[in-house]
Amino acid sequence: EKNLSKGIENTRILTELYPDDATYHNNLGYFLFQDKQYGNALKAYKTAIRLDKTQALTYSGILWIYIEKLGDVDSAMVWAKKMIADNPQNAWGYYNLGAVYVCLDSLDSSVTAFQKAREVNPYLTDNLYRLAHSYRLQGLYGEAIRILERISEINKYDIGVNYNLGVVLQLAGNTEKARKYFTIFIQR
Repeated sequence: EKNLSKGIENTRILTELYPDDATYHNNLGYFLFQDKQYGNALKAYKTAIRLDKTQALTYSGILWIYIEKLGDVDSAMVWAKKMIADNPQNAWGYYNLGAVYVCLDSLDSSVTAFQKAREVNPYLTDNLYRLAHSYRLQGLYGEAIRILERISEINKYDIGVNYNLGVVLQLAGNTEKARKYFTIFIQR
């Protein structure tokens, strides 16, 4: 039906019927997030984590609210570190920690976190993009280009990588090669 209010109501009922089911609390958090009830969404998400610390998706919901919606970088830092402590072999924890460090303008630390995420999952292209952007922000254009080229190897259908390569190459002063990637981006 695409009725958010009804979805929230029904999911609340499920959390009451099954209070120990982390998935229902996660789903409630998601619906509340969609309804811009960020405080209530955080409560539901945190209940889900208390019930099941392995739910990486739930941690990501918490971090998304703190970073993107509330601008509360300190709380995001706490939850990114908690996500890593509870799930050290999940690349998303390090990815989220890297994002927090970017918000704090601590680019060396962001690179370290994104590199750790890469060690855990070398094929997580969202992470590779953020690593490349951190390198770009540091002026390490060669490193950024190397990472972006790796994304192209992993997913030859990712057209956005061509635009990003064009940007970094232009910043590096290689306008001819930058133009080549911009053209590829436009033609796809």
